[in-house]
Amino acid sequence: MITASPGHYGPRTGAHGLIDEVTEAIKVTKRVVEILRAANIVTNYIEDNVSKSAKQNIPWLIAQHNKTKREIDVSVHFNSSGGTHHKGIGTEVLVYSSKNSAVAAKLAKA
Repeated sequence: MITASPGHYGPRTGAHGLIDEVTEAIKVTKRVVEILRAANIVTNYIEDNVSKSAKQNIPWLIAQHNKTKREIDVSVHFNSSGGTHHKGIGTEVLVYSSKNSAVAAKLAKA
């Protein structure tokens, strides 16, 4: 089972410039969940429409993810950095154990 959520908690609460991170992360997360469910992978979708600050957001998302019996947590972000107008900057996968490094490498490559 996978639990997925877009990062942050409302428009303009993440990176913004060429795109609004939260708006686009919601679109991507919903589409990923749709694809996973179509492949018969049990997937939960969580979106924070409750928090009013960054201080509230992270604990709220963690609590919601922890309410599910999942094997993988996914949090979608579009972070800003120099050079984003001309090229992509890559993918990040955070793992808490080296036993997940192979899965992380496959995800980042995909």
